[in-house]
Amino acid sequence: RYRAAVEGEPTRAYYHFKLANLLMQMNKLRAAVSELKIAVALEPNDAFYNFRLGDALLRMGEAKEAAGHLRQAVALAPYDDYYMVRLATALIAARRPHEAITTLHEALSLTSDNRAYLHLLADAYAQAGMNRHSTHIRNHTGELNEYEEEFLTRRRAECARAGDFAPQGLLPHFGQSKRTH
Repeated sequence: RYRAAVEGEPTRAYYHFKLANLLMQMNKLRAAVSELKIAVALEPNDAFYNFRLGDALLRMGEAKEAAGHLRQAVALAPYDDYYMVRLATALIAARRPHEAITTLHEALSLTSDNRAYLHLLADAYAQAGMNRHSTHIRNHTGELNEYEEEFLTRRRAECARAGDFAPQGLLPHFGQSKRTH
């Protein structure tokens, strides 16, 4: 249905976006990225289109390219902490921990009690070689609930999938986040 809509009105970004969502559900990420790139080209100032493109690229392990689109999404929607966390995930995966740290601090200024975000910040500090900060955060964050643990596990897996990222600084911490049930 959306493919027919795209063919009938190829300049409607919304149809490309909807087709991309369908392709993502089918785990056809490359095809989804192609459609999302068209949507972003047609409507470059749409925060959500940029976010979805960055998200799809990050899922494919293309962290550096993902970071550019996620940065654009954050610029267009500066009060969305989740966009910031996705950008930080891409930055960690691209081995740019100092930028990730700054971005996570911005996200935490919007929602200071998110323990999963704090653990991701600890990962960024560890990657930057700032182990004292990392350990301090982990020791003072508190236990993660099941949702937070799942969220953090997914973010870490995305980092590990991206390019040459080897979670060397993070390996001691994988699976060590305390979880409550």
